[in-house]
Formats: sequence, structure tokens, C-alpha cells
Amino acid sequence: MWQGCFEDALNYMNMAVSIRVKTLGYFHASVAVSFAKLGIVYFALERLGSSIRSFNQALDIRRKLSDEDSVQTSKILNNLGVTLFHQGEKGSAIDRLIDALRIQKKWIEESLCRDCSIFDTSITLSNLAKIYYSRDDITMAAYLYEEALQLQTSILKKDHQDVLSTLCNIALAKAMAGEITNSLQIFKALHSIQSEKFGNESREAVETKGFMSILLIQQSNYTVALRYLNDVLKWQRAHLDENDPSLTNTMSITEQISHAINRI
Repeated sequence: MWQGCFEDALNYMNMAVSIRVKTLGYFHASVAVSFAKLGIVYFALERLGSSIRSFNQALDIRRKLSDEDSVQTSKILNNLGVTLFHQGEKGSAIDRLIDALRIQKKWIEESLCRDCSIFDTSITLSNLAKIYYSRDDITMAAYLYEEALQLQTSILKKDHQDVLSTLCNIALAKAMAGEITNSLQIFKALHSIQSEKFGNESREAVETKGFMSILLIQQSNYTVALRYLNDVLKWQRAHLDENDPSLTNTMSITEQISHAINRI
């Protein structure tokens, strides 16, 4: 399944479910595991209805076995919440993710494998933040991303990809909320880490400069914005096709900012 052969995986997973149901009975933990994996395969194939049904079947078995507060149940709830979001059922998605958080927070307090529980909780918080962001509840989205970041930085290095991704999401949320100065500060911190890890001319660092240039334009700081845009333009010319819309757009903005500076 992890090699991307999802159609083959689907056939094998359906066979596994049938065999386990026949040998173990329907309400067995191993059958729940198979349904949960089946839900992941259906999600990868973009068969969201079937994915939701498989996750719900896994949950029904967990509940029947009085295993509603296990780590495995919280992961199923998280996956179900994400799938419901992609299906457009945002309210139900939020409910399932909150159910997952309730279990995960309990495991943070009680589990011996605390780091795993912290990481799982940060993922669920980030997923929840994405839904609120999509509903234009930017304040709640920023808060949830910040909660996720607090957990992530307690167990991961500052340059871990998940930490960098969450930093970027916080900065974008702050920008959407009109907190331009705060957003810029976060992007600058992100850019510093990216430059140290990937290099100043890496795609990651240059992309962050692009975000910062937009915010600097909003602050009428055209000189610094133009410097960043030129860096972005240099990278795009080296790595993108000359007809790429991103390159064309950057060239247009750079020209407009240059004219604006000349008029000052």
C-alpha cells in the first residue's frame, strides 16, 4: 500500500477483511484494524464515501469492544475527520476531530509513550485548524496552529518539517487576520531556519521571501519588497519554464513595484 499501488492494496485489504471476519468474527480488534486500513486506501483512491463507511465500521467495532478511548480509536477518528472535511461535511469533521483530541489529551497525561501522543495530538490540532481556516474563522485557526506548534516544539527540533509547516500556517493565518507585523516576524524566523537548513537560495527559503514581499508591499515598504522579489525572480528564472504563470506574475509585480519606487 505504501508503494502507491492502491488498487492492488484495495483487493488485498478486502480479502483480509473477509478472512478475518470468517475466522475471528466481525467484532474483533483485528477486523477493526483492517477496516481502518481499508479506509486509508479508499481515501487514497478518492473514494471518500467508501472511506467514511470503512472508518465508521472500524469505530463501531471499537465501541462494541469497549475500546473507545484507545490510541487506535483516536487515529481512526482523526482520519475520519479529515475524510469528512474533504467530503465537504465540515461540521461533522470538526466533531470527529474534537472526539480524537479528547482521547489524545487523556493519553498525553497517562501514556508512557508520551511523545507519540503529543505528536498525534499536534496533527489533529493542525487538521482542525485547516477546517476553521477554510470556514474563514482565522482567529480560531491561528489559535489551533499555535497550540499544535507548542506541542511540536516540545518533542521535535526547530527545523523539523512539521514545525516549519506549522510556522508557515501561523504566519499565513496572522496575515489573513490583518496582523501584518506579527506575520512578518514569524516569516522572518521561518526564513532564518530554512536558510540554515536548506540554504538561502533553496525553494523553501525563496518561497518564504515571496510571502514576505507581499506583506512588505502592504506596508508600503517597497524597497525591501523589491529586493525580495528580485531574489524570487532569480530563482524562478533558474528553475521554471519561461511561460510558467508564477514567473510571469512575479515579473509583473516586480515591474509595478519598480515603477512605484521611481515615482516616490
